Amino acid sequence: MVSLLLVRERGPFFYSFSADPAYVYLVSSLNVAILRFDLIGHTDHPGTPLQLFGGIVIRFLHPFDSDSVLINKIFENPEFYITAIVWALIALTFLVFFVSGLMVYRSTESLWLALLVQAGPFFSSLTVYESLARFRPETPLVFVTQLLITFVVISIFGGSHDKKDPMLYLKFSILSGLGLALKYTFLPLILLPLVVLNGRKEKIKYLIVTFLVFTIFIVPILPQFHRSLEFVAVNILSTQAYGSGSFGLWEPHIALNGVTTLLIAEPVMFFLVLMFPIFLIYFRLSGRVPKNFSRNSRYRLILICLVIISLQLIIFFKNHTLRYFLPTVFLTIPFGLAFFSLISSYMFNGKLSRAILASARVKLVLGVFLIFYISLNLYNYFDVFKKYSVNRREQHKILSSSQGLKLFGYMCSVPDAGLYLGNSYSNYYYSDHYTSVYGDAYTFNAWKKPYKIEYLGQLSMLSDIIGESGKLVFCGLGWSFALFEEYVNENGYELKRLNEPYIKYTSDEVVVEYEVRKL
Repeated sequence: MVSLLLVRERGPFFYSFSADPAYVYLVSSLNVAILRFDLIGHTDHPGTPLQLFGGIVIRFLHPFDSDSVLINKIFENPEFYITAIVWALIALTFLVFFVSGLMVYRSTESLWLALLVQAGPFFSSLTVYESLARFRPETPLVFVTQLLITFVVISIFGGSHDKKDPMLYLKFSILSGLGLALKYTFLPLILLPLVVLNGRKEKIKYLIVTFLVFTIFIVPILPQFHRSLEFVAVNILSTQAYGSGSFGLWEPHIALNGVTTLLIAEPVMFFLVLMFPIFLIYFRLSGRVPKNFSRNSRYRLILICLVIISLQLIIFFKNHTLRYFLPTVFLTIPFGLAFFSLISSYMFNGKLSRAILASARVKLVLGVFLIFYISLNLYNYFDVFKKYSVNRREQHKILSSSQGLKLFGYMCSVPDAGLYLGNSYSNYYYSDHYTSVYGDAYTFNAWKKPYKIEYLGQLSMLSDIIGESGKLVFCGLGWSFALFEEYVNENGYELKRLNEPYIKYTSDEVVVEYEVRKL
């Protein structure tokens, strides 16, 4: 229901910066649908399972169409196919959450625990904004991580029969391999199953099979996999995202800004992280620590959660974009359950949990609080989507009505810009189909000097496309917009803005129409 409401509120998928990566994944899915795996050029995440899923949905919709007919349909109506794929992901997510709740309830016989595990992802504002109802790897990571955490919760809080499941390591391996193939930011979560697997042999089997599952999922991109590894290496060795910055782990000022951002975005998780060492110090000073405390499964779960959070922070500090902290935010529920269980067991002799479960009034208060907190998260981001949609709608009007030459910077939230980007990752294989639908379009490459204008991957001179004078409309982020004006002036042209863009942050998207004249 939440996902469907988000689809309605956010508007088309090319709004809210969703042209990247949604349209890139759409073109990659098209490559899968026509069985041209060699054209899959987007291997950064690597995201291969999502590309395969998208290709299956597309081919399911048109099982008998020829490749040429299918390509034309995708380029003429890309939003329809992205919507169909996202609806399929929503249906799969719903099914997983339903099964997840049933599994927890059958194992623990606790309706409250089952509902809490199901509601877990919604404690995070990131789940709503970055994951639900989007065509990106974070969307399937929601249900992959949900299943992983479900099996962990069942193993620790459920009946003894769940802990003896001989195939538990295989279930964890499939989920971990799939999660890693969807996005490398899942890597720290691979440690989570180690807390419930018994013995060194089972843990080694889990890690080996995880690697094998990961390899199977990325088979379609194996010839290009070196590019994915290069992308990872560049990110690891640079202080900022995508290889920018200097050589090193991270830059202190970026890390400090990231801490502030996370504390605001994830207050529940970091409240638990802060309270646990306080509890541990008090617990040890009081002399209540039993001899076998370090072997307590709940205590070990908290420790492994802290390790995972620390590793995820290293990834996040490269560039404090909140999606880099996914899917670790899902640990809030297992962390909180384990922490509460320790407090109840060792400070109140188990009376606290029994008192809460026995009191209808306490359960009502907790239930109301949870509903209020989750609803507040949802409301805030519904409001964000509405504002973004209004802004994008106005920009789209300027682009669609302008008679000037279209020039895209990074990133422009219109279908033709998104498909242009997706086509570039496919080595411009679909250029004829693109130009037949959208006409000529150019891109301004501002990622590194010398800046340049390109047409379907080929260098273009400003004098060749503008001549002595003319009109053009530029769409891109605030930082590339400023560099574009600088580039045009340096090439001997005068720009006259026909509308004034609103730029609050350099990451804000702008659309500006110009009259251009040779000096």
